[in-house]
Amino acid sequence: MPVYLLCVHAELENVGKLSLKPGASLCIDVQEAGGTEVRKGVHVSALEQHELPGSKGTANFILKFDKGSKSTASISIVDSKDLKGVLRGLTAEDADAGKFVPIAALECRGLEPIGVTGW
Repeated sequence: MPVYLLCVHAELENVGKLSLKPGASLCIDVQEAGGTEVRKGVHVSALEQHELPGSKGTANFILKFDKGSKSTASISIVDSKDLKGVLRGLTAEDADAGKFVPIAALECRGLEPIGVTGW
């Protein structure tokens, strides 16, 4: 189960800290793992829970790339409490130093995030 970190860098002017609020929705582009099919503008929200077919687990987003495919791709937004000390907000000091800061983590199965188009 690969976990991908969303790291940001920004110029902050008159802003003390930039972070995702709990339950935020991400708009990302994804690609089939080991394949070439791409889906653009996929919305993933921590507030949505979907049951995984053939499993007791849940995910924040599920997708079948091919209609005839038996496997389901999924994304789960990892809670910042589970990655304590890794995820944090971007501060003015980070921005001034040109640092990239991890603000979100995505557990992905059967797909790879290839771009972020908004939140």
